[in-house]
Amino acid sequence: MRSTKSVVTAVVLTIVTTIGAPASAAAQDGGWEFVVAPYFLFPYMDGSVSVRGFDQEIDASPGDIFDKLTFGGMLYLEAQSPVWAIGLDGIYMNLGQDLPLAEGEVDFKQGVVQLSGFRRVAPWAEVLIGGRLNVLGGSLYRLGAVIDTIDVGKSEVWFDPFVGARLQVPGTGKLRLGVRGDVGGFGIGSTFAWHIYPVIGYRIARWFEMAAAYRWLSMDYETGTEAERFAYDVTTFGPEIGLLFHF
Repeated sequence: MRSTKSVVTAVVLTIVTTIGAPASAAAQDGGWEFVVAPYFLFPYMDGSVSVRGFDQEIDASPGDIFDKLTFGGMLYLEAQSPVWAIGLDGIYMNLGQDLPLAEGEVDFKQGVVQLSGFRRVAPWAEVLIGGRLNVLGGSLYRLGAVIDTIDVGKSEVWFDPFVGARLQVPGTGKLRLGVRGDVGGFGIGSTFAWHIYPVIGYRIARWFEMAAAYRWLSMDYETGTEAERFAYDVTTFGPEIGLLFHF
């Protein structure tokens, strides 16, 4: 079970919604504006994972996760007009760890792609609809006695539709205060998924903004039975920082 714990501790969920901003002054003047935003999440994870009969509670800090990170990347893109906006968020993380005494190794890969469409209904409010594609893949190989060798591999892909809103406090000048929230899954992918994302940004120049946010993202997904059962009931939360480039 110690080896299994190494696998599930390495699982990272991101997040996968965005550090994108509501439509800017340039977009509100009638044109389109484009946002490119690399960002970084410091995630905590709380919940449980079950993979092929191996059950594990998760209580991981950013230090636990980054200790196993071998490669990762996060990027958000958005196109904005006075009424419409579309955002694309992508994340990839590869985590791995050798087991003690050269007994084997664990490896976990995660990718998330999220597409969101926004419709402005007031100067301070947008409604949104979209979908989140989740891809998780992991393996555990442990050497032991002849009857104790473990080779566990599992990949899961599921899609969560969602609906929600994005709000911004008006009249704050270069300072941006807002919050995004959405709910989804609806049994199509996850049984239920929810996300809350407050953000504060400061427009240093017309083309450049710095932002900080806090994310709560929860998914409750389950498929298969008995030895083929896979369950992921985890809430990921933590601070996030990002750089937004406006064009």
